[in-house]
Amino acid sequence: MKKSIKTLVACFSLLFIFSAKASDELSLTISEKENLIVEMKKTERDAVLSLLNENGEIIYKDRIFGDSNYTKKLGFEKLPVGVYKLILDKRFGITNSVIKKTADGLVLGEESFVFKPNYKQEGKRVKVYLANPGRAPLRVQVFDSNGEEVGNFSNSDEILKKTLDFSRVRKGAYMLKIQTPSNIFTEHIEI
Repeated sequence: MKKSIKTLVACFSLLFIFSAKASDELSLTISEKENLIVEMKKTERDAVLSLLNENGEIIYKDRIFGDSNYTKKLGFEKLPVGVYKLILDKRFGITNSVIKKTADGLVLGEESFVFKPNYKQEGKRVKVYLANPGRAPLRVQVFDSNGEEVGNFSNSDEILKKTLDFSRVRKGAYMLKIQTPSNIFTEHIEI
């Protein structure tokens, strides 16, 4: 019982840290009506910043190689009126920010943060962790190298913590697919 309580406290602490870090890190401001200034303190190495149009087409993409402060000015002057999405994809999560371009200039819309799953393979066992603070319905599927589904389960716990045992299946490549209401995450493993 004590171990369960300690694990739960640790998980909630991690959720709080990740949430605080996600909200404090990305700062968006508008300058000169049609310029978006993107600033981040202490960026994460290999994070990817992308700007997408309404059709999901990538207009701008930048891989961040350092871990220092980051500033970028994105000009919207030549872009048509519409709704754009700025995505910061990092190791443990994705920040989505909505930017609306109107005839009068730019307007910042809502910002959301989605946790990404974390995987740890130990021999023929794969541990899957995913923070799910909104208790959204999750669907987890396992596929073999032929694309055939070999297992699945659903979960809506606040924290998905599951160990998948591959000791009774043949060696080879497998894919884990985790589907949330807004995202699909995949991970390839070798047993």
